[in-house]
Amino acid sequence: MNKIKTLIACGLLLLVSNTVFAQASVTIGVVDLPQALFNTDAWARVQEEMAAEFKSDQEAADALNNELKEMQDKANRDASTMSAAEIQRLQNDAQVKQLQLQQIGERVQNAAQSRQNEFIETNREQLSDSLQKVIASGGYDIILNATSVPHYDDVYNVTAKVTAILNETLQ
Repeated sequence: MNKIKTLIACGLLLLVSNTVFAQASVTIGVVDLPQALFNTDAWARVQEEMAAEFKSDQEAADALNNELKEMQDKANRDASTMSAAEIQRLQNDAQVKQLQLQQIGERVQNAAQSRQNEFIETNREQLSDSLQKVIASGGYDIILNATSVPHYDDVYNVTAKVTAILNETLQ
């Protein structure tokens, strides 16, 4: 009789514990907010504008790279017949061109970084609103930052959902 009471008590305990665990289920999502923002059509348009704006810089950089390659080829080909002064002049010219190339690269990189920061600041509120819409529509209890999660199954990734809402918002 005691064994039957113990079995019934254990059965009830298991039934109650399963109910508690079922009620404690949590819906989790993972999001990469920068990726969500920079995968938008709006960012693609900004990149196209930057490419057009810096087209002359890109052409100048390409020309400098070609000139540097020609100088390198000439040095390799004619080094044995060139005087020390000619070699020095060629090296100085190459250094000047490398500095010009570096200046162009830094100018473009700084402008791109500035545009990127401006884009983030301009769209920070829309990004937050889009994430809130995904949370509400998906019934998520927890959203984790993708950069702080060492591994997750793609089924938890809500980044594309946030991007889709941003694309609607940032027309």
